[in-house]
Amino acid sequence: MNLNDLKNEIKIVPKDEPVFVYIGIGTASNLLNDDIMIKQENYHQYPPFVQDLHNKIPNLHVFLVLMDSLQENPPRVAIDYNLHPQSNNREGENPYHYKNGDNTLQAFVYRKNVYTDADNTYYENNRENVINITEELTELNHFLIENNGSLLCDMFTGKSIAPLAEYFDCDYSIQQKTDQIVYGMNAREDHGCLFELTQPNAYFPVRIEYNNDNNERPIVKMFNYYHMIVNNRLDDMELESEIAKYPAETRSMIDEQKNQIIQNIITKFKNTNIGILRQVRKLQQQQEVVEEQEVVEEQEVEYKIWGMNKLPLVYQTILSELIREQNYEMIYDMIFNYTLTELNILALLRKMDINGEEILKFITQDEDPFKWYNNIKILYKKVEKNIFYTF
Repeated sequence: MNLNDLKNEIKIVPKDEPVFVYIGIGTASNLLNDDIMIKQENYHQYPPFVQDLHNKIPNLHVFLVLMDSLQENPPRVAIDYNLHPQSNNREGENPYHYKNGDNTLQAFVYRKNVYTDADNTYYENNRENVINITEELTELNHFLIENNGSLLCDMFTGKSIAPLAEYFDCDYSIQQKTDQIVYGMNAREDHGCLFELTQPNAYFPVRIEYNNDNNERPIVKMFNYYHMIVNNRLDDMELESEIAKYPAETRSMIDEQKNQIIQNIITKFKNTNIGILRQVRKLQQQQEVVEEQEVVEEQEVEYKIWGMNKLPLVYQTILSELIREQNYEMIYDMIFNYTLTELNILALLRKMDINGEEILKFITQDEDPFKWYNNIKILYKKVEKNIFYTF
């Protein structure tokens, strides 16, 4: 799979007209109502937010990139929005490129199952039937940054978009543009295959950034809390100055996005991070009473610590090697620091009087890791109830 035709179409868009690329993974239309019409809340091929952008932003060029091995032919969006197949379809392939009458709405259809490096072992036993699109996405991200285009990507396959978003957070040039290159609606929530696209959390506050001095393309910017998070800009002054760039009437969307991030952190802490910390602490304790360490077999590494595959890829890679070495002290320190970093974000967003390190040290103060969940309840009573109401 390559995205050269998409890039070529973007290159010919006039420089004074904005460009927006939407990538939907798992967009085959299998949710039809009695009138054989797709409800807007399930319109994965052309989400209402993207439709709204196309309708409201003058001269906006929208490119839909749809990836699904079961994608219907023609795609439903081509029927509903009068998109016509183009002559550049490759011999032997189903039509894959469609345009509307004025070329401001185009669709590229890739009837493939795809995965990325961020998926880790998800497709390890069946990779001959799928395509790794990490390189293509990386090149597209950089291409759009260079050409002042914007991108929104989400998945409707049952997989979470968060690992892929975190993967690109590690790319410094993309990190600086996470209000322009956005992975994941509703603050990277793990929404599974279904997500109500008509709800406010499926929308972003939007502004157009102009640079008339250099005669550059106007850029569609989306308010994305992760733009502040990954660039360490969550202090009050920085955050308020960023919020002020967007229309005042979208403040409720911003608040909803913030609340979703808080919920994401708490859910991940309860379901993953604290459980991993408990396992590693128990492995440390077992190691202290065993004189001779056993060799860890290769196939045991990924199962040694349950839930490790839910951590960002960079942590998984380092931790796998440390597990082989049975260096549980360093493993514990790494996961502890990763967890307190996320709790710091929680503390900043909730304007708490304590930081992530203080929260985590209180919870993990007992040598017996089975007491840690009880410490969460104690902390709940010590701190204002409205801070930890969801723990």
